[in-house]
Amino acid sequence: MTARLRWGILAIGGIARLFTDDLLRNGFDVRAVGSRSIESARAFADERGIPNVGARSGCPRAPTSPR
Repeated sequence: MTARLRWGILAIGGIARLFTDDLLRNGFDVRAVGSRSIESARAFADERGIPNVGARSGCPRAPTSPR
């Protein structure tokens, strides 16, 4: 018996969208998505039929570089 690799996506930016769509298009099993916002994660998951959604509220943003 061969175990099937299951994917989880953490973050839903442009690259993650392209990557996830490619995984799904090629028959891979994407099982979960996580984001800072539960609403954004749920929308991303619903558009792609991903069953599990999570979010981390209060997750700090990356610091911006000084100008």
